[in-house]
Amino acid sequence: MEIKGSKVLFSTGKEKYANVGIIGLGSDGDVTEGYDGGFYNPSEFLFDDEEPELTPGERIELADFMIERWSEFKIKAKREQWKISPEEFEKITRDFQRSIMGPS
Repeated sequence: MEIKGSKVLFSTGKEKYANVGIIGLGSDGDVTEGYDGGFYNPSEFLFDDEEPELTPGERIELADFMIERWSEFKIKAKREQWKISPEEFEKITRDFQRSIMGPS
């Protein structure tokens, strides 16, 4: 898959539109596209007298949260693709989350 401008090109040949190439994952699992307002602007886009909206620690926290959400999204899709039992799904989910997030 690749994103060129506002086009998302899948390896299957399918093209989808995502305004400015932005793809998000909502709290309910819906995949969203585009933008509406700012949540964070990298420091290179700030004026000299402005402070970043998120600290490095907050950005790491946000990234970890989104990685976990996208990982869950991927695992659910794989469960459907593989047609595995809910028990096996839970085991794979735990193992995968440990592999990316470390032990709890």
